[in-house]
Amino acid sequence: MGNQTVKNRKKTSHSSYDIPTLLTLAKANFSQGAYDKSLRYYKKALYSTVETQGKYNESVASLCDSLSSVYLKQGKYEQALDFLRKALEVGSQVVEKDSELMQRIWKNIGNVWKAQGEYSEALICYEKLISISKDDEFLIIEALKEMGVIYIEQGKYEPALKILEKALGLSMERNNDDSMVSVAIFDLIGQVYHEQQDYVTAFNYYYKALRMKKLKSSEERRSIAGLYANIGSVFKDCEEYDEAIEYYTQALNAYLRTPDSHRGSICGLYNEIGSVYARNGSFADSLHYHKKAIDICTQQFGESHPLMAELYEGIGFAYFEHNSYKVALEYWSKSLNIRLETLGKEHLIVATSYYNIGTVYRKLKRFDNALIYYNKSLEIREKKLESDHPSLVELYSSIEQLELERDQSPKKVQRLNVSKKCFEEDCPSAQHMIPSMESLPDEEVSTKTSV
Repeated sequence: MGNQTVKNRKKTSHSSYDIPTLLTLAKANFSQGAYDKSLRYYKKALYSTVETQGKYNESVASLCDSLSSVYLKQGKYEQALDFLRKALEVGSQVVEKDSELMQRIWKNIGNVWKAQGEYSEALICYEKLISISKDDEFLIIEALKEMGVIYIEQGKYEPALKILEKALGLSMERNNDDSMVSVAIFDLIGQVYHEQQDYVTAFNYYYKALRMKKLKSSEERRSIAGLYANIGSVFKDCEEYDEAIEYYTQALNAYLRTPDSHRGSICGLYNEIGSVYARNGSFADSLHYHKKAIDICTQQFGESHPLMAELYEGIGFAYFEHNSYKVALEYWSKSLNIRLETLGKEHLIVATSYYNIGTVYRKLKRFDNALIYYNKSLEIREKKLESDHPSLVELYSSIEQLELERDQSPKKVQRLNVSKKCFEEDCPSAQHMIPSMESLPDEEVSTKTSV
């Protein structure tokens, strides 16, 4: 009798939890970046819901969708997709195909595919989202924005501009030209020009978006931080390092003053500031910021999170600029291993890791190793990018120079006729683009941050 009671208690253990309380705790931990705790609460809520309501109901589908969002934040894409498939299976049987829940599920599936670099799959999901949007202009705009991001990452700049301008037109019709949605689109259009190294036009779009901010909410403060960071990137790429640090620091201050800012964004900014110091030769300052980013990320997300790959890449660059090539190789190898584990062998960012490692081997005069990694990078980039994408052009040039350095006749690398101007031309001086601080949104921002 006693054993039977224990069995029954185990069988119904999850049904004793208060589901609304579990959901509140799950959401609170998610917003704080405590993803493991968030997962535990969401899973307890899911088990309790299944036990009390059965497997096929809207709450189960919604909880599976929420669990996928946590796994996506952790960079655990396969787990995220598993829960989204369950959400889709249950949702398709219990709600209308164009319901708000199904719209959210399709959007999140697209987001996971995009994060993995599976762009064709992601585009299908966003097109599906548009088809079930019930002419909801906000949903259509959101889908168009995500599609624009994909085209930017693929180096398909004309389609990106076309689709983002369509989204901008819808946004202005729906709201007005200073809505948060319009601001986000101006930001993305700026990124299109930034990627094409048209820095003046990129700056103008970023700055237009920046001036439209009202700073009425935490979301807007986080968004303005992103715009400061983008402007900082323009100045960094134009080798205007003092201005770059100024804007990156303003972005960092904006994040630090927003209580619910994502720690990953803060780590990313420390990483960017470190990269600027590496470029201008301030090695000690560079290491300070890079190590701070790595310490925060390790404590918050663990050593295998995808963001750690970006941070290892950043500190590797600092050592590379300092001619410490073996240390750079160590960090870039760590970055590659994380990316292979989380993203697979075909992602464009993996191609970047291969290229970096090839370059450090080239500096070490280990030319055969360098060529192996350059070719690995080339294989991915030729599949994923347009033929005149700056990354491909740079890689073709690097392979050609490497072969010359090996004192051999350059091997024939089959390639299309591409322009090299995108990496041969100097950046235009950006000095005239610097606005006065008074012309920025009304916010007191210190350009000195205690770290």
